[in-house]
Amino acid sequence: MISISIISPVYKAEECIHELYNRLVSNAEKITNDFEIILVEDGGQDNSWNLIKEISKKDPRVKGIKLSRNFGVHHAITAGIDSASGDWTFVIECDLQSPPEKMIDLYEKAIEGYDVVIAKFVKRADSLFRRICSNIFWKLMSFLSGMRLNPQYGVYRIMSRKIVEEFRLFSEQERHFKAIIEWIGVNYTTIEMNREKRFAGKSAFTFSKLINATFSYIVAYSSKPLMVFTWVGLLSSLGAFIISIIIFVSKIFYETDWPTGWASLILSIYFIGGLIITNLGIIGYYVGRNYDESKKRPLYFISEKTFVD
Repeated sequence: MISISIISPVYKAEECIHELYNRLVSNAEKITNDFEIILVEDGGQDNSWNLIKEISKKDPRVKGIKLSRNFGVHHAITAGIDSASGDWTFVIECDLQSPPEKMIDLYEKAIEGYDVVIAKFVKRADSLFRRICSNIFWKLMSFLSGMRLNPQYGVYRIMSRKIVEEFRLFSEQERHFKAIIEWIGVNYTTIEMNREKRFAGKSAFTFSKLINATFSYIVAYSSKPLMVFTWVGLLSSLGAFIISIIIFVSKIFYETDWPTGWASLILSIYFIGGLIITNLGIIGYYVGRNYDESKKRPLYFISEKTFVD
């Protein structure tokens, strides 16, 4: 019999837990009776963990993992993947914007011969601001990383055991679930669906978090910013050299009287100085990230579990 694991990272979702559990069980049973639901509580400081413990006592198929603090959604997904034992593994958000009713469609498509089947959201119930920010973020990430990071692709997906094992080989702290799966180079396809409204609660998404994530992921998956500023520096130097030659030739051979002034000098100093400081900042960011990675710290810590390995 085919076994499946269903992983859902949980953050401040106390109003969603029971509905999430009921819908996951209902739809998992349409695929197989051999399944496990892994709910990873990511330090939300609400009542989510107590609810998870209550459910797991009633239903041993539910495994609860409580992280010691808020490590972030991608680390929570990693914790769930590390505990998954199924032949196939689903990953789904806890807010029920991704419909569990599509699990059967994802599974049936996967067994046609795909390692990964991804939810492609053709309609989204998110705000216009969030949709715009999401599109810009993923297009920028795609350009800089060279990977196909479609903004319509969700975290919601099904993965074969092979991909789960390959995902576990990644140990970097700066991690993004979708980007890692794409980097592996998997045989995947998509299923179109709508992204629904949140069942309850408020999104943890903020513009400042998006900016921080953008810088982090660019550094983690691309060296193009360094190349861009290298070329800017080279072109600036070349431009300055050409202008110097022009001034020299016109001064010597044509006796051109070039005006001198503080404005042009100050502007040049500020421009070049700005480029240098920006470039140093980018280099420093890369060095800092590499330093963090060199510490080889654990990806997460678990403070409590409802099961024994």
